[in-house]
Amino acid sequence: MCAMRSPRAAVLVNPIAGVGGRPEQGARMLRDALQAAGWEVDCAVVQGREAMTAHAAAAVDAGQDVVFVAGGDGSYRAAAQALAGTETALGPLPLGSRNVLARSIGLGPLPSGRKWTRAWARQAHRLARGQVVQARDVGVLNGQVFLCWAGVGFDAAVVHRLERDRRGPRRQVVLRYALAVARALVHWPGFQVQEPPTPGRQWMWLVFKEPRYAGDLVRLRADARPDDGKLWVWRVPGRGATGLLRAAWAWIWGHGRGHTPYLEGFTGPQEWRLAAPQPVHLDGDPLFTTAVLQWNIRPRALKVFGVSKS
Repeated sequence: MCAMRSPRAAVLVNPIAGVGGRPEQGARMLRDALQAAGWEVDCAVVQGREAMTAHAAAAVDAGQDVVFVAGGDGSYRAAAQALAGTETALGPLPLGSRNVLARSIGLGPLPSGRKWTRAWARQAHRLARGQVVQARDVGVLNGQVFLCWAGVGFDAAVVHRLERDRRGPRRQVVLRYALAVARALVHWPGFQVQEPPTPGRQWMWLVFKEPRYAGDLVRLRADARPDDGKLWVWRVPGRGATGLLRAAWAWIWGHGRGHTPYLEGFTGPQEWRLAAPQPVHLDGDPLFTTAVLQWNIRPRALKVFGVSKS
């Protein structure tokens, strides 16, 4: 950051992330902490992923140093669509329902109930004295970036169902996710892959940079790092409850043996072709349904702003 001027930030708020108005209240608290520390701050409440990307692009054009995003992983992803490859850093704020990226850099989880405001006030003042803590690889699928993971198959079908049933801010996320899993298991047929040649039906393929998965409920045993230049893929064969049992077995085996089965890394562009269009999600955002998946990676393309772990 330039020493001759005050640091500048945009604080973007997804008002339907999280619960109980936490994103808006937390964003105001961060704004006050930043201003007290000498920052110039612009705040905006943003509706929808396209608007989040557009506001982040405007912050880049304005030469702002950091775009803080009060929301969850889907909101961070939408902002990163504009921030990747620029000098403007992403500041993920753990104010949504699930905040895997924010947690991975030491922010949160915040306590529940009234105690969160006191904890967040301390965190906000730490962020006002923060710094760029990562230069992070960015995954790309069909032209859209993702930061943590991209899901194809069962998990994406669950995420698409949750979004269809959503009304306003997410509440009781873990319970709703479990119910959606139970409903989807009854009829989930799996999917067929044409390229690369893959025998049998597949339950789920997960391509990831961050091994914390399913809202940080599952941690895959892998050597993945934010800047390792790789995308990691977890291919789980099967259908219905059989696929779920195989995924559970792979997870348990991985924790016992140090590495999760069905898992490998790849670098550079790849194209996968499915026999029929399948639901896809990027960082928990149910973005599209497609039969052609074009993957790439942009090494160290995104600056992430946070607090030092020391």
